Amino acid sequence: MRGGTSGIVVANRLSEDPNVQVLVLEAGQNHIDNPMVRIPGLCEGLKKTDGLKSELNSRGISIAHGKALRIQCGAQKHQMELEDPPPRTWIETFKRKCYNIIDNPFSGNPVGAFSCLASIDPKTKERSYSATAYYVPVAYRKNLRVVFGALVGEIIIDGTKAGQGAEGVQYQHDGHIITVKARNEVILAAGAFQSPKILELSGIGQSNLLEFYGVDVKIDSPYVGKNLQDHLVCTMGFETEEIMQTLDDLVRKDPQAIQAAMGEYLLHKTGPYTSMQPGSYAYLPVINFPFKEGQETLNELLYSTEPVGVDLSNPTAIVYHRIAKSIFEDREDSSAAFFTIPTQVVPARILSPGNLLQFLFWATSFQSEPYCLTPSRADLFTSKAPIQATNLSLIPNT
Repeated sequence: MRGGTSGIVVANRLSEDPNVQVLVLEAGQNHIDNPMVRIPGLCEGLKKTDGLKSELNSRGISIAHGKALRIQCGAQKHQMELEDPPPRTWIETFKRKCYNIIDNPFSGNPVGAFSCLASIDPKTKERSYSATAYYVPVAYRKNLRVVFGALVGEIIIDGTKAGQGAEGVQYQHDGHIITVKARNEVILAAGAFQSPKILELSGIGQSNLLEFYGVDVKIDSPYVGKNLQDHLVCTMGFETEEIMQTLDDLVRKDPQAIQAAMGEYLLHKTGPYTSMQPGSYAYLPVINFPFKEGQETLNELLYSTEPVGVDLSNPTAIVYHRIAKSIFEDREDSSAAFFTIPTQVVPARILSPGNLLQFLFWATSFQSEPYCLTPSRADLFTSKAPIQATNLSLIPNT
């Protein structure tokens, strides 16, 4: 569980052994042939929001935890040619400030600027992601089965075993609730949002919270579903010269721009739809750059947010603040990401006229508020169909 970036890779590796039967339960549908997934420039259009929330001052926040055999739009980067003005200027500017990365930026603790690599197949000019790289090439294996549209309800815990081991999974599929028994192990790889939710629905979590929702407590683990960390992001837009190509017309959904871009992509595999943005990136220590007022504000934030009067039996808030504070105060290591996107980034989609280059600042978060991810069990299981029990005997591919 599930067919995400980690889950599908693990399934690929495990099924290399023909004696091992592997079942992947994916909540989403098979979108491998969906043009919105295959074409690099269209992937961002898959991101949606649940609407405007009063707690967020009527803002909507896009949270990437969609259902699909891993699409992962946000983590894919497009390699922009250094002959283009923004990447070339970006690299040269940071180089003059002695913040240029010579080696692989993903090899350790990078500090400096670089141009992002592509996750695009160089021959087909389509997106390359975990499903196409790790599932499609091995989908023929008779010992590997992926069930799409499978909504996992709980991990079945055998309380008679020492340590209360997982012995199977119950999930909903096509209006039926199905139970599968695992011969070896159950692997939970549902991501930061869904993994704790599945654990809680399985009776693993904070006991008083589970009891409130009517879930039988199997293991009292108070930290499940808490301490979700997120990034702080702020943006600035700069109007560009007319000769510079941006994606603003496509973001505005200009019919002529969309038709021209799609025609160029389908005929020649070139043009704006081969771009996945962002292109220029930099990891930098924030503390080295603010003016005096900014330094004072940063110091005030670091010290004013230090937890006080915290229950020592739950020391995570103190630990998280200590870690974040040490990161922000480090003048040698990076504490934030800076990057550019060749279009406007506006939450409410109220676009300004003209073409803009957006500069984004993505900081390490030291906010450690608890988040309850547990819905009522009734929200997941509304079918009145009888439970179908089966062993983990996979149907071979034909």
